[in-house]
Amino acid sequence: MTYKTVQNPVDSTGNDPWVVSHEGKYYYCWSGGQGGTGGVRVARIQSLDKIRTSTHSQVYAAPPNTMYSHEYWAP
Repeated sequence: MTYKTVQNPVDSTGNDPWVVSHEGKYYYCWSGGQGGTGGVRVARIQSLDKIRTSTHSQVYAAPPNTMYSHEYWAP
């Protein structure tokens, strides 16, 4: 039996990451920034090994200085 080491492709800089597949594309979602203050971000990628190099969009940011503007999670 031969064993091969595989590196996890999920970017370790995002918080609460998750991935879904739809119609041949992957959608990677995470909350960005320290303490969840960087908004919720989404990237559409062709394959999971492209997560670290993908362009992304911020799809949600809580209004600043509110009781819910820190420590929120990606859905």
